[in-house]
Amino acid sequence: MTATQTSAIAPVRSPWAQLARIEIRRYLGRPAFLLGLALTYASLLPYLDGDKATDELAMIAPAALVGMVGISVSAHRVWASDRCAEAAGPTPVGQASRTVGHLVACLVPALAGLGFVLVTLVRAQSVSTPRGGYAEMMSDGWVAAVWLALGAVSCLGGPVLGVAVARRTKRAAAPVLATVGLVLAVIVFQGLFEPLRRVRVLLP
Repeated sequence: MTATQTSAIAPVRSPWAQLARIEIRRYLGRPAFLLGLALTYASLLPYLDGDKATDELAMIAPAALVGMVGISVSAHRVWASDRCAEAAGPTPVGQASRTVGHLVACLVPALAGLGFVLVTLVRAQSVSTPRGGYAEMMSDGWVAAVWLALGAVSCLGGPVLGVAVARRTKRAAAPVLATVGLVLAVIVFQGLFEPLRRVRVLLP
């Protein structure tokens, strides 16, 4: 069989799959993501002390440092990709394929958050110190589900929101405003401040 025949029958990857591989590598190389990832896992260092209770507050680190930072990381990544596409001129790869590639790359921070949650769950099960907060009163399955939502889903949702923001506008301040708005919404819906609890009831 000749080389020509071999290349002719080789499987052709779809454009979005090729772009996804490229965007995954780019996401892994983003300094903001790497710094947030390092700080997130560094927050586990106090838990080396077996007497420290594990609670839901541990999930703030991945949600903030990977998830919320991911809004800006994804938005700027989309804009950079669009600039490259515009500079290259007409290409067979459309915006829809590029968007799918960006969304697939959002699995990178999601897996980082999932790893953090799994490490925290293993630690909580391996020490004799009771869990802190509401986790002390709930079942293991309930705690795992809540921690996955707080620490892993947030690491996926932030970057996905960043892609959506970048597709709606090219304003440089948009990711920052989206992050601030998300923080304010979280504060309101947590019900920590009594005057804001009525707002939480009125909003859908």
